[in-house]
Amino acid sequence: MWLKRATVGLVVVGTFLLLAWPLFFGTKPVTRSEALVYSRNSAIYIGVLLLILISAGVCALVVLRRAREEYRELARENMRLLIEATREDAKGKDA
Repeated sequence: MWLKRATVGLVVVGTFLLLAWPLFFGTKPVTRSEALVYSRNSAIYIGVLLLILISAGVCALVVLRRAREEYRELARENMRLLIEATREDAKGKDA
């Protein structure tokens, strides 16, 4: 359950950061020294954004894998119960 919450949280934060780009950086700088600071901050921002989005993707894959294993186990159990019920019905008709 915590992994699903983490996935949703990472997606929400990543989407917010993606849409909030203009709020954090505003207009382009004028001088060269401002441009260097702007470039450094942009690179850090993009790196953090990519890290968050990749983490969300990995979490989503783990959640998907766990759900698939759970459904596969449930299908096996249902098949086992169906076979048992069919055998019981066949025994009842033979008697």
